[in-house]
Amino acid sequence: MLGSFRAIPIEGLEMFRALWVALVASCGIAACTSTTQAVPQEAANQGLQAPVAPSDDRGFMAAWHGTWKGALTSIPERPGAPIVDVTLEIDPGEDLSDQCLTWRSTFQSDGAVQQVKDYQFCKLPDGRLVIDEGGGLLLDVFVDDDLIYSGFTAGGATLFTATRLDGDDIVFDIYFTMKDRRPVEGVVSYGDGGIQRTVFQRVE
Repeated sequence: MLGSFRAIPIEGLEMFRALWVALVASCGIAACTSTTQAVPQEAANQGLQAPVAPSDDRGFMAAWHGTWKGALTSIPERPGAPIVDVTLEIDPGEDLSDQCLTWRSTFQSDGAVQQVKDYQFCKLPDGRLVIDEGGGLLLDVFVDDDLIYSGFTAGGATLFTATRLDGDDIVFDIYFTMKDRRPVEGVVSYGDGGIQRTVFQRVE
């Protein structure tokens, strides 16, 4: 079925707001904080690090923390499309107790930065997990073990994202589609679309 899709151009990447979409907690909603006990003094004296407190963001989605690099590709392939390299940075940020992580994506083509998406992934007081894009825009995400899902509509396109953590790899897919011009009674049908995929590898 993918062969029948017509890819939407990505120049400027302005349509794809959710690469971090990347969005979002390999540890799962219920296990995103550390519950380790204190390290005995003698162990600390041997160079072991002290445990991370439950309110410390260094224990929040810890498996995802790091710097990741990959290349954005389109399915179906677009002949002649420029190569877009993506760097994803996930870290606790300066405030270690705000229940938010830096989730920054930098897009480069021909060695020049084309776009930076400086987002945050946050756990709100009511337990919701969201991508904070700034300006009051929060995108809800759903987490199932090492999988992150989100969906939204913008600019006439509907996008669904899936992010999977697999060891030192992250696979990020955006499926995008436009509402079909052919009406189907009682059903909203979606037509032209495709997939953008970025396969990241941990570099730090």
